[in-house]
Amino acid sequence: MKQNQISANISNETLTKAVALIDELESLFPFLLSLTPDEKQGGFRLGDANMSFLTKSRDYISLNPQHMPSFVDITETNNDINVATNLFTVTKKLAVLASKIEDTATQAGFESLASVLAYYNSVKLAARNNVPGAQAIYDDLKTRFPGRSSTADKKETVK
Repeated sequence: MKQNQISANISNETLTKAVALIDELESLFPFLLSLTPDEKQGGFRLGDANMSFLTKSRDYISLNPQHMPSFVDITETNNDINVATNLFTVTKKLAVLASKIEDTATQAGFESLASVLAYYNSVKLAARNNVPGAQAIYDDLKTRFPGRSSTADKKETVK
């Protein structure tokens, strides 16, 4: 990974605005559902192939409605196809944005963690050398690495 690919700052105002825009986007679709894993397993996945099938079928239904079984509501079917295809468009756009956000957060995390680990190691060395205040910082930060026992830390400080 390249270092220093991210040189940005996100203000509290920008974060608040982004969250508000996401909330506003969600409010545009008050009918959204949250399915359980079991509910998701029983249905078809809406990939490009099934979306194409839906839109072709919608066209055929509008041109040849006589083939639709009488127990199926054509209007509701068209509404569902419309919702599915339109939300699929939104989903694809959001997936690209979410991927970019996640990748940027990951890179920023890599970069910041490298710097923070350098600081941590410096504090650890300062604590070993009894620099005032360093031990308290080290004791607090070392909880991130719980696999080390207190005897290992004592041996480490003896070295």
